[in-house]
Amino acid sequence: MNLPQIKPVGPRDAKIMIVGEAPGQNEVYRGEPFVGASGQELDKMLHEAGILRSECFITNVCPWQPPRNDIKKFFLKHTAYARIPGPEIEEGMKLLSQQIDEVKPNIIIALGDTALWALTGETGITNWRGSTLESDQNLNPDNYKVLPTFHPAAVLRKWDWRFITVHDLKRAKKESEFPEIRRPDYNFLIRPNFQTVMETLNDLISRANNPAKHPIERPENVSPGKFPIHQWWRDPQKFRVSVDIETRRGHIACIGIAWSSLDALCIPLMCKENLEGYWSKEEEWEIILKVKELLLHPNVGVIGQNFLYDAQYFAKFYGYIPNVIDDTMIKHHVCWSGVSKGLDFLSSLYCDFHEYWKNEGKEFDIAHHSEDRLWVYNCKDAVITYEVNERLNELIPQLQLEGPYTFQMRQFRPILKMMLRGVRIDQTTKNKLALELFDAIASREQWIIDVLGQPLNVKSPKQMKELFYEEFGMSIIKNRKTGAPTLNAEALQKLVTKEPLLKPLADVIEEIRSLGVFLNTFVKASIDRDGRMRCSYSIAGPETFRYASSKDAFGFGTNLQNIPKGN
Repeated sequence: MNLPQIKPVGPRDAKIMIVGEAPGQNEVYRGEPFVGASGQELDKMLHEAGILRSECFITNVCPWQPPRNDIKKFFLKHTAYARIPGPEIEEGMKLLSQQIDEVKPNIIIALGDTALWALTGETGITNWRGSTLESDQNLNPDNYKVLPTFHPAAVLRKWDWRFITVHDLKRAKKESEFPEIRRPDYNFLIRPNFQTVMETLNDLISRANNPAKHPIERPENVSPGKFPIHQWWRDPQKFRVSVDIETRRGHIACIGIAWSSLDALCIPLMCKENLEGYWSKEEEWEIILKVKELLLHPNVGVIGQNFLYDAQYFAKFYGYIPNVIDDTMIKHHVCWSGVSKGLDFLSSLYCDFHEYWKNEGKEFDIAHHSEDRLWVYNCKDAVITYEVNERLNELIPQLQLEGPYTFQMRQFRPILKMMLRGVRIDQTTKNKLALELFDAIASREQWIIDVLGQPLNVKSPKQMKELFYEEFGMSIIKNRKTGAPTLNAEALQKLVTKEPLLKPLADVIEEIRSLGVFLNTFVKASIDRDGRMRCSYSIAGPETFRYASSKDAFGFGTNLQNIPKGN
């Protein structure tokens, strides 16, 4: 190839290999990787993670600079679902494979999505970052350990990713001490028989009956007699279990219960192999009663992740609310209110071992996958929630946030009662308002027909682009995030500035859109069978610690907090 090739740098016996995407102009000028602004930021983050750059072997997936620094130019096809490499990428990956064989690192840090794809075959750096993965055998027959994280260039564009990247690099430093992947030795009981379920639940109840045999360690920096108000420290003998449910078509498909960061039981309720259910009616009834005995036991404290969701199902189908003492989403929100709160993100921050697993549940297809996949996923959620909670138990007193967390958890039951009770809706007024909105939208649509001589579907991006960018010949305005042509509210205002004659049309389009949102999102929001609107309220909502509302677990309600005023 005629392009200048950038050579890798670093010792050939390095324990840590760092793989980027491709060189930029600064790298081409200097002849080595990561020497521009991204390289300088990488150096700073490596230093903060305790890694010396001089001890790392640093290279790229592709040693040639792509046109306009756009790596997609070196792919024959590059989408979210499929990537077909061009000759530059294929040749670069051959060189990368040879470098890996020569260096034999204990850990390979993949910087960015292209490096993640090249080394593991996975895509989606936001999901997979922080995971400890095996390298793709298509790249190299030997299994090397890979840890992906954000590319420094992405960090410079989105600064709040920086602390996450440093955290991932610290994990990589620990992993560099040994070449093998040390996964947790999980003990999951899936596809159990009736006797196994009952024996396990009875054993857990027995532990709760004798808490002295299973004491809960109090945090080291909290002295006896000075426990915070919250129940989980006020009663250090509380036996804790984490609980997670998986749902299907508005019903509970299985219940996962973990009593440590390694041990969990999945109790299946639905099973595609038997449409009547996993158990006989008599067996399921006994199991449900035994689960209730455990989760309402006075010595048991239930841990959950976003458990307001799960609690709706327990209340609706079983008629009780478990003894919830800790919610990891709320606890993490109190510590770091401005960052992500999903369990996968919490796992990447707090668990000793992290490997992204959420696709196992999100992509579960009952027609094509074994139920075992869902049941293992259910157990993983439960044990990871348990481990995350243990780490947060240590963090809360270190940050002196016992009081704020206690205050947040005291709201759990009142909020849940609000969700279960709902709000009574005046159906007559609701229907009258819907008709008024229909008429208001119809009158504006008729105005457009009178002006243009034809109807216009303002919800259709295709029709809107054809009208403004083709028939009117206006300059194309692109979305700042996606780069695609757009006619959102901001774009319409820019067009009106350029051509004031379009203002009446743009105003009517915005009115139709606004009225449509008011009608479909709020006035036509689903109401439960008893005529009440039930919404979900999240305690771990915005950074301001106000509640967030949305549809409930069963598809009723809406966001009641952001209803437009109208005019």
